[in-house]
Amino acid sequence: MKKLEKTKRISKSTLKTFVKSVAGVLVAGLGLAALGACHDWKNSSPAENAAHITDKVSGRLDLTEVQEKEFENLALTLLQLREQHLEANKPLADEVSQLIMQSSLSKDDILVAYETRIKSFESQLDEAASAIATFHATLSAEQKERIAGWIQKRRRGRH
Repeated sequence: MKKLEKTKRISKSTLKTFVKSVAGVLVAGLGLAALGACHDWKNSSPAENAAHITDKVSGRLDLTEVQEKEFENLALTLLQLREQHLEANKPLADEVSQLIMQSSLSKDDILVAYETRIKSFESQLDEAASAIATFHATLSAEQKERIAGWIQKRRRGRH
């Protein structure tokens, strides 16, 4: 004889609680997604990106007005240097493609192709280091510790 299986009925209150929970999770997820997507990095100017970064970091580090201004200068400098670097390297892909298509390729050919970019990078590095040093001079010991902690966290792969 077959056993009759009992079907368990879900009460209306349990169903309402479940639906509300799922809706809450969906709303929270969409809210977090919206927060992550609230800044359009690609279509914003370096100044807008620097301001966005400054707002985030100043809140986390409790920056003073002077520190916030120096950090904004740092962020803007780094973003502008990045833009210059990307612009300067656009022709590099074509040059490398042409080198690859040659019948022979030497170490010197590669070094010549990269030489101008290396010099440009060195001058940009000097400018970036100056901006970093200026901002660093405004930080308290606690703020430096907090930044060092973030760097170590990222180094371990935890963002």
